[in-house]
Amino acid sequence: MYRTKPGAPGLGAAWLKTQAVMPMSWSELERLVCDAEADGALARSLRHCRSGKELILAARRLGYRVTRMDLQRAWVEHRRELDQRSGTG
Repeated sequence: MYRTKPGAPGLGAAWLKTQAVMPMSWSELERLVCDAEADGALARSLRHCRSGKELILAARRLGYRVTRMDLQRAWVEHRRELDQRSGTG
């Protein structure tokens, strides 16, 4: 399984915590984030995406099987992590 380093800067390592059983596409999102954190050119190309739809299309063109639900789940996890850090969660 692809995991990011704790405290790693970039595309949201904090919200990529694994839980119970994840769909196959979730591991693809983890792989995409890990690869983007390791490859500056990939990260820059993904930053140009202006919507979730653009991000999904870009990821798929690059060979990652990411879904809209993966992005929604990642956003929820990211918000939960931020809330926990700020003490409002």
